[in-house]
Amino acid sequence: MSNVVFFDGVDDSVSMVNSASLNISGDITLEAIIKPDCGITLDYRTIIRKGPFPWNGSGAYALTIAPSLRTFFSVRKPTDDTYDVVGNIDGSKIPRNTLTTVTGTLTSDTLRLYINGNLIDTKVMAWAGILTNNGAGSIGSEYYSKLIYNARIYNRALSDSEVLYNWMHPNNPKRRGLVLNLTQDSIYGPTWLDLSGNANNGTYVGGAVPVTANRLAGR
Repeated sequence: MSNVVFFDGVDDSVSMVNSASLNISGDITLEAIIKPDCGITLDYRTIIRKGPFPWNGSGAYALTIAPSLRTFFSVRKPTDDTYDVVGNIDGSKIPRNTLTTVTGTLTSDTLRLYINGNLIDTKVMAWAGILTNNGAGSIGSEYYSKLIYNARIYNRALSDSEVLYNWMHPNNPKRRGLVLNLTQDSIYGPTWLDLSGNANNGTYVGGAVPVTANRLAGR
């Protein structure tokens, strides 16, 4: 058995520190294992984000999930408030109350979204790079409901084979480029400890709390 973090969909989140290592302006990967409920019919919920909610003009990058259980990866243009997004907008959904790995990567000007190691959508942007945002961010948000098992940020884009590897080995991910690594094995006391070596620990906000769940097994 191990711990995961529970979000009630009302006022829970895990606050990310304002860290230079998370101010990524180029290639990036966001990855999380989630078990969503999303029973509240509000707009996009945060899985991982840097800065305030990305569509209000000051965020930098985010993985989000909609009430429809469609997931999205978005980044902000370095020079203005323009965003671009990639997601499973073809009508496919991720299962409710089921463990799902969501991964977003940016390579130069190309966004990619993966679900359980499989490439779902690709989009070429009209620019390259991401706004460098010096603000804090969060794992989950007051609107995200249910469980998050881990959350990772890389300062590089994982390849297709590396994304698949991480899905198959959730407790032994690729390490190169990790700047945030919150896992089932690092939930202690008042913080969710970052195992990347960058001390980007998360602080529980609202009623976000660890709950007991089976530890993730390799596939």
